[in-house]
Amino acid sequence: MKSTPLQSSGKPHLRRYGQDPEHGEGVGILTCIDATKTGDVTKTAKVWEYRGIHRSISTVSLDPNTGLIFVGDFSGFVHCLDAETGKVYWTHDMKAHMWGSTFVADGKLYVGDEDGDFVCCGNEGKRSSFSETNVGAALYAHHRRQRRDLHPIQHTPLRLL
Repeated sequence: MKSTPLQSSGKPHLRRYGQDPEHGEGVGILTCIDATKTGDVTKTAKVWEYRGIHRSISTVSLDPNTGLIFVGDFSGFVHCLDAETGKVYWTHDMKAHMWGSTFVADGKLYVGDEDGDFVCCGNEGKRSSFSETNVGAALYAHHRRQRRDLHPIQHTPLRLL
């Protein structure tokens, strides 16, 4: 596991996969497990599993108001799933590698890629209202929010959005 687990309704959502993205693109798995199980839980604790994701180091983000989770993969796809069932609502191709994590705030999803594209969209269960801007530098890390400002992390001087 190369990312931080997310817990929702007492169930962790874990990323499992093979090698580090430095080895290139590859397969990934997003798994939801029931953390209340005991003993050997390798087969009994799995709630759902999603194999439509590629290799990634991104941490899953959750919108507690909608129950949706969002995660990016190294191949440049953002995935939106139902946290309880694992149902896939949509995927979005960023068309560039993604090293950072998705970020949910104020009913919106924010994500960036290594081409410097910064995307904001509504975080409901359908793909809608995508807004994209290029910040002029690669976005390799997750975003940070301070008060009402959003801080994308990049290699050049920081810009406030």
